[in-house]
Amino acid sequence: MAIHEYNYEKEPTVSIVKDILVNAVKMKASDIHFDPHAHNLTVKFRINGDLTEYTTAPDSAKTNILTRIKILAGMNITESVMPQIGAIKFEYNGKPHSMRVSTIPVIDGEKIVVHLSNYALNLKDLKSLGMTKENLQKIQDMLKENSGIILITGTNASGKTTTMYSLLKELSTKPLNIISIEDPIKMKIDNINQVQINPEKGLTYHNIIKTALLSDPNVIALNELINDETTRSALRASVTGRLVISTMNTKTIFTTIKTLLNMEVENYLLGSNLIGIISQRLVKRLCPSCRKKKAASSYEQKVLKYVLKEDINEIFIPNGCEECHDGYIDQMPIAEVVKISEELRQAIANNRDPELIRKIIYEENNSIIIDCCQKVKDGETSFEELMRIIDIKTDLFNEDKELKAILLGNEDKDEISSVDEITTNEEPNIIEEALKLLDNASTKNNHSKDADSSNSTKTISEKKEDTKPISKEDLSNQESNKKKKNVNDEVTTDAPKKDKKATLLISNDVDNDDDDDDFNYDDGYINNF
Repeated sequence: MAIHEYNYEKEPTVSIVKDILVNAVKMKASDIHFDPHAHNLTVKFRINGDLTEYTTAPDSAKTNILTRIKILAGMNITESVMPQIGAIKFEYNGKPHSMRVSTIPVIDGEKIVVHLSNYALNLKDLKSLGMTKENLQKIQDMLKENSGIILITGTNASGKTTTMYSLLKELSTKPLNIISIEDPIKMKIDNINQVQINPEKGLTYHNIIKTALLSDPNVIALNELINDETTRSALRASVTGRLVISTMNTKTIFTTIKTLLNMEVENYLLGSNLIGIISQRLVKRLCPSCRKKKAASSYEQKVLKYVLKEDINEIFIPNGCEECHDGYIDQMPIAEVVKISEELRQAIANNRDPELIRKIIYEENNSIIIDCCQKVKDGETSFEELMRIIDIKTDLFNEDKELKAILLGNEDKDEISSVDEITTNEEPNIIEEALKLLDNASTKNNHSKDADSSNSTKTISEKKEDTKPISKEDLSNQESNKKKKNVNDEVTTDAPKKDKKATLLISNDVDNDDDDDDFNYDDGYINNF
């Protein structure tokens, strides 16, 4: 069900598009999707990470709406086959808004996505990010360093850029020369020299870093470590006495270090210059005005008890009011923050066993699961968000078997063992029986062949000893005896036919390849694959 309806026959396209953009800002949407279909155009807002249908335009208005968006973004309206990138900038309620626009051709026209870079609204200081006191203190300690590299990691749309801008905003209040290298520049920050990447003009990450080092910077910020060359350049810049801040697309701190060690980067540079890593994801924040308290279920109690080591009997759930969207308002980061210790530094520099590195990381630092469970306990997010954000494959390890069992609901070991006993005591299937019969039949055939060969050898030796000529009468008697023997052999070597299915499998050329030469591989599934 669409949130809003327009009179597309009477209202001008300019007014409709403007209203869509303004309402996206009001509803704090992060993206607007214009999805063309055969007979209409669907407009969707991404709010708190979820796509919600906003309105549906008829086929008669589809082209006009898409063209209007392309005009506002400064795109070529006659080009509909090649993808394009543009930008829309406007002010609403006296605040600037920057929107990145991208088009891609699809089967029913052009799909347009408008990304709302509301960093002007969301740019907060470190204390407003939603970090725990412990993690916040670690970050502030990192920013006190004069040289080295700080990494902010996470998957796409995990709030890495917002966190990086918050760190830069914190540093911009100090008498420092800060140069930020971005692609693209998502918002202007006072007291920071921002450079836009442009490979066509030679403005690559590597080239700008080399030039920036001549500009006497105290801090260099990179939009992202996109490859080995950029990573090496960033590390070498940190060696020269600069503080480097960058983002990286990895899921956890452990996978970040593993990825860095697998790059063509000197381990001693990485170990000696890595200051700390902030790994984060986004969860929906419960609306404080309407959230409801409820008794935790036995399953929820088990999970929270295992992670937090305390009994949690009540948790909060979303409700919904005029101030929020489905009981949630905005998003907040859950994070694991590690300030590199001397022990971890040595393990990285010496390229020690990854399992040892992982143990060092999480012996003294809370994992991302602990941080999320703490926010569930404090009523900042819901248990459903905790379950949505956890990835059992990457977040849990071998020693977390008990937690895995609890999360999967398989903690009853007696029940699991009883299931194993049932599966091991199952009756053998018909294919296994058929193969056994096949083996027995082939064994009998081999014995009969050996007996025939020994008999034939004996007959030959006897013939050599017998030098008398054979009469016609004796010859006819030998031929009749042979026929009788062959008939008896066929009867005795015939496989037992107690199991009709097994006999069918044996007779269907299981191991006889005489008819395989007639199979045409070009006509089968092999070629189609």
